[in-house]
Amino acid sequence: MGGNALGEVFRARLTAMVGPQRAVQLLPPKPSVPVNVPPGIDLGIIDDHLEGQLLTIGAGARFSERQTRAAVLDAGLSRLEGSNNWVVAGRKSEAGKPLLANDPHRNLDHPSLRYLVHLKAPGWNVIGAVQPYLPGVSVGHNERIAWGLTVFLTDAQDLYVEKLNPDNPKQYEYRAKWIDLQTQKDRIAVKGREPVDVEYQYCVHGPVITTDAQRHEAVVLRWTGAEPGTVGYLGDLSIDRAGNWEEFRNALARHKTPAENFVYADVDGNIGYQAAGLSPIRPNWPGLLPVPGWTGEYEWKGWFSLDDLPHAFNPESGFLATANDNVLPPAEKRPIGYEWANPARINRIRKVLTSREKFAVSDFEKLQHDAVPWNAEQIVPLLKNLKSDDADVERARAQLLAWDKNMLRSSTAATIYFVWEEKALQLLVGSKIAGPLAAEYARRGGDVLVPALTHPGRPWFGQNAAKDRDTLLIAALAATVKDLKQKCGNDMSQWTWGSLHSATFQHPLAINAQMASLLNVGPISRDGYGLTVLSTGGKGFSQTVGATFREVLDVSDWDRSVATSAPGQSGQPGSDHFSDLAKLWGDEHYFPLPYSDSAVNANAEAVLMLLPGE
Repeated sequence: MGGNALGEVFRARLTAMVGPQRAVQLLPPKPSVPVNVPPGIDLGIIDDHLEGQLLTIGAGARFSERQTRAAVLDAGLSRLEGSNNWVVAGRKSEAGKPLLANDPHRNLDHPSLRYLVHLKAPGWNVIGAVQPYLPGVSVGHNERIAWGLTVFLTDAQDLYVEKLNPDNPKQYEYRAKWIDLQTQKDRIAVKGREPVDVEYQYCVHGPVITTDAQRHEAVVLRWTGAEPGTVGYLGDLSIDRAGNWEEFRNALARHKTPAENFVYADVDGNIGYQAAGLSPIRPNWPGLLPVPGWTGEYEWKGWFSLDDLPHAFNPESGFLATANDNVLPPAEKRPIGYEWANPARINRIRKVLTSREKFAVSDFEKLQHDAVPWNAEQIVPLLKNLKSDDADVERARAQLLAWDKNMLRSSTAATIYFVWEEKALQLLVGSKIAGPLAAEYARRGGDVLVPALTHPGRPWFGQNAAKDRDTLLIAALAATVKDLKQKCGNDMSQWTWGSLHSATFQHPLAINAQMASLLNVGPISRDGYGLTVLSTGGKGFSQTVGATFREVLDVSDWDRSVATSAPGQSGQPGSDHFSDLAKLWGDEHYFPLPYSDSAVNANAEAVLMLLPGE
């Protein structure tokens, strides 16, 4: 449901390693604000154990001993990619009415996270994607409006360090008084084993995540999702029935978690954008580092309103788009959010949306599968005047310079680029950050790569910045060639991206080879990578996150709307619809989203009627 506590943990560990000033240089908040360690806080309590504890919250069930804590960490840290949405006004649409597109990115769950539904009942006529265990249609359209969402990276979580009573560890200090921790006990039944007794502890700021008996301290998580009325996507029940922009915004006032960037279109030709979700007001600190809980001085003071959060209606540009990017106004200084997704996807989306006058549904299908890496367009030209003494490195350099900058499955240069970008970031970060934090920084701080290389200087390079940058680029390319030779052999023509980059829908019950052959779907060769609009990122060469559900909605005629979903509508192995949508998805093809009664009846495969008993 979203949150940034992991980012707070990482910033705290980085600050403890290099100091507050250096940490801000290496990981600048956006917007720029002073970041100081609050009085009384020893950041030594913030360690990788705490990170592991946070990652297990809400993690998927594990059915095999092979699915270790490390696997949970990898899965959690791979969720750093985001989603895309955009909408164009009627004057930029060939049909004369708005077009809206959305592709939410999540883990490649199997059964699918998203389930397509058309709910028609008195007061309801809504079609789109639901998460089966949550209320309402979260993305889709009704008779009058369409909408899509991406995560709005507001600062929705804070870590508090609490002082525990040395004489009674079940008490914590708050405003100079010892207060009993609230305790909840539970017993978990386990098949074939003794039940497991667990105990949860809570203080005024939230649940205790970890304790340090020697320090007599605990780390507590405060999260907007613990506030009243914050069942995930509960606001969808109102959004699904909204009929205009005013009703839509009124419905968004009920949407509390997760915080989202909503794009909007209606049959009257309007388009809009609104960030929505609980975003706490911090009157005296930015929320970027853990704070002392015992003083009572670091408390939330209500919530930012919809008017306070970013929004727009019928802009002059004729389009609106988000990709988990920094959507705050340039002069914004309020503590709404500071850590945003890499801008590569939104930069590419904006480039395409401003490249022509009008768009059709098919153009949005193409853009949702766009595999042109904006990063590559910026940094590959830096190789033009460089040279290596190694013949194979020179061949790799020549391939990159001749490349059309499209990460297609058939491309060898795409493979070279992917590894080269990764190696360049590792070398850049490794020169300033030591140990395991360097690898995590590379996952979190990848947006520093392009500005650091295209405008070399401090804090990443010294006085001979351009020369040091060029040395790094060739060293990264040499490391790339070495790695690919070891993995793929000496013949560069065999280094095609599609032979390495694939997606497999892993079923949680596929715990051995026999079960995997029955339940898993894939591997499916893929274009793109994590930072293309077709976001196919994850761990290593494998795609583990991205869009399974996509929608392109045509306000002029809802029956012309299309969608993708994968691997199938049914979660039942053996069903014809268990994995039938995976091939369409892998081939980058859409299916129609019929809405009118005539279109639904024409496309119906079967009808199930449930009749009340006598």
